[in-house]
Amino acid sequence: MRPYKTVAALLLAVCVLLAFWVLGGRLCIFARITGYPCPGCGMTRAVLAVFRGDLGAAFSHHPLWVTLPVIALLLLRAVFPAAFDRMLTRISVSAAVYRRIESAAAVLLLAAFLLVYILRLTQGFR
Repeated sequence: MRPYKTVAALLLAVCVLLAFWVLGGRLCIFARITGYPCPGCGMTRAVLAVFRGDLGAAFSHHPLWVTLPVIALLLLRAVFPAAFDRMLTRISVSAAVYRRIESAAAVLLLAAFLLVYILRLTQGFR
C-alpha cells in the first residue's frame, strides 16, 4: 500500500470515529448495535487512567490495557510489513521465528480478550 493511501485510510477512520462520537456519544459500534459492551470496552478509560498515574483505576477499567504495546506492534507489522522485514534483518531475527512469535502472540491475545470478556459479562459488566 502506498503511503498516501495509508494516511488517507487513517484519516477516514478518525473521521468516522469522530462522527460516531459527535452524533451518538458512544464510539463503540459493537455497543451501539448490540447494546452490550465490546471486548475492548474500557480500554480508553484505562489508558487515560495510566496517563494520570492511577494504575488501580486502569486495571479496573480494563485489565488488559498492558497488552496495548503488543497489539500496536502487531498492527504496525500488518500495515508496514516491508519496514518490519528490514528491521528484522538489522537485528538478526529470522522472519520465520518472528512469524511464529507473532502468531503465538495473536492467539494468546485473542484468548485473553475472550476470557476477560466472558468473565466481565458474567459479572454484570455493562
